[in-house]
Amino acid sequence: MPAIEPPTIVYSGPESLFRVRDISLAASSATGFMELGEWAAFKTRPLVAGPVGLLVDDVTGYALVTARMPGTWTVSAELTIDVFAGLHRASTVRAEAQVVDADEIGGFATVQLFDENEALVGQGSQRSRWVKFGDGNISGPSEPTAPTGVFADLEAMLDTTLTRDGDAMVLTLTSEARLENPQKIMHGGITFCAVEMVTSALLNVDGESGLSTTSVRLAYSRPIVEDDTVKYRAVQHHRGRSSSIVTVTATVKDRVAAVAHVISATSPS
Repeated sequence: MPAIEPPTIVYSGPESLFRVRDISLAASSATGFMELGEWAAFKTRPLVAGPVGLLVDDVTGYALVTARMPGTWTVSAELTIDVFAGLHRASTVRAEAQVVDADEIGGFATVQLFDENEALVGQGSQRSRWVKFGDGNISGPSEPTAPTGVFADLEAMLDTTLTRDGDAMVLTLTSEARLENPQKIMHGGITFCAVEMVTSALLNVDGESGLSTTSVRLAYSRPIVEDDTVKYRAVQHHRGRSSSIVTVTATVKDRVAAVAHVISATSPS
């Protein structure tokens, strides 16, 4: 496969909102950081898998662009995270991604997550597809900017609403420019975060469940563009004393845009 020059790192609206900084590239790899805090909460419950999903999407994606075909860019087909107990206590997360495989169709990268004390606190992966994209490069701000506006939590930041639908829970948001990546589609990390938000709401609808996300497996089926109204519908398939299995389906105008499988277990102390 021909060698591709690494692109300039671009920080768009989602990176600003989610406190992503200091993304850097090396041969078939990428590193980036995220600052967690009170903003990474939903209905007063701190979340980690959802917010960190945006960092994972960024660093695995940038690692993969170093292996893309000429004249193409990378889009997320699948994104995963496995949460270790330490991630719940981290204030700064460092993500280190490495390309594992690439061909003429797409690529696969893994990522390890470390806290501010260099402890391994999670891992993940991205499977990508190459898509035709101009000259195969992007443009935009090359330095992170301060978050636009002051938001108390993820609900305010993403302007979401929650409704019950029988035994299911539905979270709704509308895509807008500040949630887009440089390709002018909603950042895959926004959907990843919405998946954990609606799962958390479903698990705690009748009071504190004592459960938190241990893993998310998300597959994307179609892009979400500006002004699309997205509905994330969470359905619980199993609920035990110490674990649950939930699927979340994201739809735009009744067409499936993404499907996620979320495992939760007793929260770490």
